[in-house]
Parts: sequence; C-alpha cells; structure tokens
Amino acid sequence: MTATAEVAGNAWRHAGGGHVRLDRVEDATRVGITVTAMDRGPGIADVEAAMRDGWSTAGSMGFGLPGARRLMDELEVSARTGGGTAVTMTRWRHKAGRDSGLPLVDWAAAPEPGAAGRRAVVRRFPGGVLIALTAGLGTGGDSQAAADTVASILEGHASDSPIALVERCHGALASTPGAAIGLASLSGLDSRLTWLGVGDMKVALRPARPAVVAAPALLGAVGRWLPPLRAATLPVAHGDTLVLVAGRSRPIEDRDALTAAAPRDVAKRLVGDGMVLVARRR
Repeated sequence: MTATAEVAGNAWRHAGGGHVRLDRVEDATRVGITVTAMDRGPGIADVEAAMRDGWSTAGSMGFGLPGARRLMDELEVSARTGGGTAVTMTRWRHKAGRDSGLPLVDWAAAPEPGAAGRRAVVRRFPGGVLIALTAGLGTGGDSQAAADTVASILEGHASDSPIALVERCHGALASTPGAAIGLASLSGLDSRLTWLGVGDMKVALRPARPAVVAAPALLGAVGRWLPPLRAATLPVAHGDTLVLVAGRSRPIEDRDALTAAAPRDVAKRLVGDGMVLVARRR
C-alpha cells in the first residue's frame, strides 16, 4: 500500500493525475501483485537521477520512487506511447508449501575457519535463512565454549525470531562470561530482514543503492545482562549486502566496491583482528 501511494502521489503531484491498475501474477513457485501507475504528464527527463534518494525537481524530499523500489521486488519506469510515464512494480511471495530450493544469500566469512572464540552461522529454514555472528566473552576455553553454545542454539532453532533466539542464548549462557551476538533473519516469502545486535557487534546493510543502514545496537552481554530487546524490520532487495563484524574491521575506502565484489573478497578485505561475515541477497 505504501509503495502504491508513493507512485500514485507522484502522478497526482507532478503529472496532473492518472490511474493505477493492479494485476495478480504467478509463476511456478511464486504469486504476487503487479501495480502499474500511468499518467500523461511531461515524463521524467532523467530516470536514473529520479531513482536516487533526495533528487527532486519539485522541491519535495525526493523519496517517492526510491522508497517504492525499496518496498517492492521489481520496479520499472518507462515512457508511455503518446506521452506520460508508466511505473510498473511487483511484489512476490512464495506459494504456500513451496520453496524454490535455491540459496537466498551468497555468503562468506573471514578468517577461515574462524577466529578463536567466534562463530559464524548461516542456516536455511523453511521460508527463510538465519545469518548470525557471535563472539564469546572471556578468555581461552570460556570464550570458545560460549561461541559454540550460541552457534548450536542458532543452528537448532534458526526459524525462531531474533529476539527469541537471543533469549534462548541468554538462558544457556547464565553463569558464564557471556557473548555478543549479531542476528539477521531473512524471510524468503516477502524479502524482509529482521535483525538486531547485542554487545560489541556491528551489523549493517549496504543496499545496492547508495545508503547504509545499521541494525539496532543494544548494550549488554548475552548470558550476563540484557537490555530490553528490540529488533528492526526492513525490506531487502536483490544485491543488498549484509555485513556483520565481531571485533575490529578494516576501513571501507571504496563503498561502491563492497556491493560489486564477491562476498568472499569483501570479507577478506574487511577482516581485521576479529571476524567478518558477509551475505548478499540473491
């Protein structure tokens, strides 16, 4: 509804009106809805610029088309025969009981097989995938034991919500030095990511478009003291890159290269004295 309101509002504000058509679409594994907004205005002189956040020729905030693209799985802007503009966008979900069987993300972690006291977890579950990184606190065996305990819980309960997973781990790590955890649960049904980080853990999304979004960063230590837990949910598009960092990472000099390089190359480039997990939406 929000994306439809955005493109319909653009037609009303900038082109003097138009009309919107909704169509049901389907393929072998998915069903969805296609929204087509059409007007007979002057057209968009620079479509590429119009898809950038903040660009506007009418003094608005410039979030209409970029915001709609973030909310939808597909979006195309084209000129209409006879004048005007057509914006066609589609939102998909998998059919009930059907799973494409294809990986939802390409991912890599560095260093391999992992830094001491740190574990990366990428576990597929029906309808989604859990992407997580944990760092055990304390030293030596205590740190590794905490990381291994968290990894075991995450792998065994991957379909749980991130908040429920943190609570499970908190109970299992009672009377230990604890752990830091970064969690991101990606739904393959509607391409939405629910995530949070607890402790010294950085979790950020680098969209294929210019922007960086960070997960809620909560103070505390899982197993010792938890703040009130809260997670955020946001849409994820194909090509968006998720980065989780435990410890220190190297600075990103060329941010565009982060979305262009393969996850394995990005992880190796970023890793410092900790561990980096990079996952990209397929």
